[in-house]
Amino acid sequence: MSSLSPADGAAAIRDAVAALSRRSAIDLGELVDAASPARSAGLADKLDRIGAMPATVQPQAIAAAFDDRDLVTLDSWIRLADSATLHDDAREAAARRAIGDRLRAVRQLVAPGDAHLSVDPRDA
Repeated sequence: MSSLSPADGAAAIRDAVAALSRRSAIDLGELVDAASPARSAGLADKLDRIGAMPATVQPQAIAAAFDDRDLVTLDSWIRLADSATLHDDAREAAARRAIGDRLRAVRQLVAPGDAHLSVDPRDA
């Protein structure tokens, strides 16, 4: 399991969604249903609920709570964080890289170690 706590994971998701939404000219949720505000908030809410549980049951709760749809939601936000910027802006690129790294830590928390990045739903 990741060294990230469920509560920190929930905060990371909320922070990332807010930061990436401010940085993007498009609403990712309009392009990818999995990244809708409701799906993104639901993912953070699951982590909040698990974070309130005793630490001894959190790994089992995580395994039971998250499914492929949740991974698609995370992966969609990771892709947005990893996407290129329109201008050669080193600070923006560094900020996006940091956001992507935090989201990958959340993904490591909720997904099996061998779970690969899901297929982009726009390619399906």
